[in-house]
Amino acid sequence: MRLDRINLGQLRRAIELYFLESFRGVDKPLPRFEGDDDTPITAVLDRFTDDSKSNSCGARSFALRLGNARYPFMKLKLVEYLFKDEFFFLVDTHDQMFADKNDKDLEKLKVFNHDVKSKVEAAWEGAGLPTTLHLRGVNEGCPIAAEPKKGKRILVVDDDEGIQETVATLLRLKGYDVDTADDGEEALETADPKRHSLIVMDVEMPRMTGIEASEALRDDPERCRIPILLASAGAYPLAEKHAPGRCMMKPYHSEELFRRVEALLQTSSTPDSSNGTASQG
Repeated sequence: MRLDRINLGQLRRAIELYFLESFRGVDKPLPRFEGDDDTPITAVLDRFTDDSKSNSCGARSFALRLGNARYPFMKLKLVEYLFKDEFFFLVDTHDQMFADKNDKDLEKLKVFNHDVKSKVEAAWEGAGLPTTLHLRGVNEGCPIAAEPKKGKRILVVDDDEGIQETVATLLRLKGYDVDTADDGEEALETADPKRHSLIVMDVEMPRMTGIEASEALRDDPERCRIPILLASAGAYPLAEKHAPGRCMMKPYHSEELFRRVEALLQTSSTPDSSNGTASQG
């Protein structure tokens, strides 16, 4: 949805549902915004943190730190994802700072944060607010013309259903065959050097992060040959440390995705997808 078509009424509803799921049993006042419900959200963007300047991929992103009952750093974000001028609400757990730490209490916190994120975004979807699942509709009207088959198969790994489906569809339009996986553990079960020429993988996922999965693949004498493009938000420096030159900052535009994918495939000597079977995604 275009930024100037998102209004204060939608923002207020998004925050109300966010607080309902994030602060159950806690009496916490909602932030207040001056203006009628049909006032464009652009009138209050100065209340958000503009993350756009730090995004090397050029997509715009605005954050409002609201926290939750157990963690003060969770954020409501308004991001431009894959398509220029198309914005969506999403929850940023902002616990990526712990991505390289192995602690049982932190693991429990990350599970809790992901559960809250899922419930909030499901509530938004039920209320008809713009979320990443609406990328499907944008994707259906995508002006990208289908290209001839390139003979390469890509594994797309992302726990966000809307992003996963849209990235897979866009790559298919560019002529690639695509398989999908929902998290790092499923990626380890699926990745095949005889089948996949590239893996495009999110970093912040439940059960096993993209960094953990990529390290496990690198330790495999056969599958270490598959190049991996990591997509990361708050953990971008950490992801870049683990995958120098093979990390893409979220949110990103489709053009950036295509550029990174083509560059990695050109420098890769992995097998093409002619040995693979039908796409799973």
